Amino acid sequence: MNVRPDTQLLFAETDANHPFVVEEQMMPFLPIVRVKSVEEGIARSLAAEHGYKHTSIIHSHNVEHMTAMGRGAGHNVFHQKWSVHGRPWPRR
Repeated sequence: MNVRPDTQLLFAETDANHPFVVEEQMMPFLPIVRVKSVEEGIARSLAAEHGYKHTSIIHSHNVEHMTAMGRGAGHNVFHQKWSVHGRPWPRR
């Protein structure tokens, strides 16, 4: 693979068992795993996290999905950033 030296981020679709998903990496590569439902996505992300309790992120407009992810990950505190009329909140 040839990658330009000024490349800041690589991303690609992989399967859930790919080493870039299940092993911790110290490189700018984002593996994307396609799932059929939010429940499957949460379950696969928690399995890949191995219970290390690192930072987790969910992008959603559905509060129930965000809450399910937070509870599944065992987070006591999590931050929800809202958007109003397509603008970041709070507006700066």
